[in-house]
Amino acid sequence: MKKVGILYHPKLPRAKAIAEELSHALESRKAAFWICSAWEQDSARRLLAGTDLLVALGGDGTILRTARVALPEATPILGARLGRVGFLCEVEPEEVVEKTGAFLDGQGWVEDRMMLGAILGTEGEERHALNDVVVGRGQRPRMIHVRACIDGYPFTTFAADAVILATPTGSTGYSMAAGGPLVHPDVQGIVMTPVAAHLSLSNPLVLPATVTVELQVLADHQAILTIDGQTDIPVRNGDTVRVRRSDRVTRFLRFGPSSHYYGVLSQRLKYKE
Repeated sequence: MKKVGILYHPKLPRAKAIAEELSHALESRKAAFWICSAWEQDSARRLLAGTDLLVALGGDGTILRTARVALPEATPILGARLGRVGFLCEVEPEEVVEKTGAFLDGQGWVEDRMMLGAILGTEGEERHALNDVVVGRGQRPRMIHVRACIDGYPFTTFAADAVILATPTGSTGYSMAAGGPLVHPDVQGIVMTPVAAHLSLSNPLVLPATVTVELQVLADHQAILTIDGQTDIPVRNGDTVRVRRSDRVTRFLRFGPSSHYYGVLSQRLKYKE
């Protein structure tokens, strides 16, 4: 018997309503399931063992939270678009019950998306990002200097508000807003994008996924390491953040062909009339 976990955005009434509708549908099929707020990640992790599918009801932020829950077992995620954009979402809200049932019947395929792993200084804890790792200024509106080394080679020192290291998945997020390129998720690479660079390199750079990038902060005021826009860690002057391709992946349940990505991109960015 397959087991389904349902994670919903707690501040979206429609997300909670769909979660309840889906739970009733799973009960009628006598399928195993559990339900939890996506903001209660520790509780969700305790329920994860043996789960075959995570249904994320919210927007891309909810999926990023769900991706962290899924990490220990690389459990596939089915994302429903209740947010404003939803680049990561596979289905519309009205399709959730149908597509979850299709999964229980053996339909669909699983897509793996690369992640980044970031280690701050010598602390040893690796944090995993589906979208991006950002080293940027803190609350004070002053730029920071970030010395970048690629595979041990000194590359440049950015004078900027931030430096973004994004996965292909994250190329449609903060990196895109800062002028970075859109990268197809099948392209295994890392996008390095400076934000508001001042008298320093301002061009984004696409790197192979095999490199290790070190970002050393040179600032006499607080800087911040941000993981997927949701986890903030203070960074001090002289600290180095080491970023590489993670050995973890995020897995998504898909139903359309792989070329469906272009349609999603066009629709979300409103390229079509």
